[in-house]
Amino acid sequence: TGGVYPLVGWFANPVAGSTALSKLLAITLSVQWGNYGSMTAWTGTCDASGGVPTITTVWHLVRTGSQYSWDHMLTNSDV
Repeated sequence: TGGVYPLVGWFANPVAGSTALSKLLAITLSVQWGNYGSMTAWTGTCDASGGVPTITTVWHLVRTGSQYSWDHMLTNSDV
């Protein structure tokens, strides 16, 4: 809601000399959402083989407060 939150991330290039048939850039990103008491991490790949770089990730969000004990962690995916 208009806030600024630092994004931290890393990437790994495909291993040189790899014989794998598919070689994609691996990425991971994370944000700590300040006073909301939650954090999100995205992990995935970037595929530019079709001419348009496309990032596909799985994300996990964890929150310190929830209505139920089982509802502190959420998982989904994004393209």
